[in-house]
Amino acid sequence: MSRNIWIGIVVVVILAAGAWWYLDQSNVPAISGATQIPTQQTTPNASTQTSGNLPIAMLANPNSGTAPLAVAISGSGNLFYGNLKLDFGDGNVDTSNDFISADSYGNKTLRVSHTYTSPGTYSINLLGQSCAGAPMPICGSFSTIGTVTVTVH
Repeated sequence: MSRNIWIGIVVVVILAAGAWWYLDQSNVPAISGATQIPTQQTTPNASTQTSGNLPIAMLANPNSGTAPLAVAISGSGNLFYGNLKLDFGDGNVDTSNDFISADSYGNKTLRVSHTYTSPGTYSINLLGQSCAGAPMPICGSFSTIGTVTVTVH
């Protein structure tokens, strides 16, 4: 083999090793599917960063009311994940990432509204997936990075 091919192979191996090291260091769960981390609410509208140290503080306004209930959902924190999805708890999941906006400094915030049409208690979960490597990133499984609860009467 030529020297250029060997150099290419070495670069690919180094990138792959770096991606696996990054995923291991970011505590991405080894099993597929989302990991639910329990939280406690200390205020009527906001989730807390409790036992799992969830990186995103989320707010639902209002957090309770009668159906149909339009809820404004917001959040802030470390939103620098390879992929995000927002599970509204009622069977609807937003994978578009249109709910993320950035200011001129690169700070990202979550802002979205959702209408609940049936009574129930809904956990709104923001799920993040860490990815590393280029040009074809290696991604771990989705895990819960923020949550808030809404009650519809």
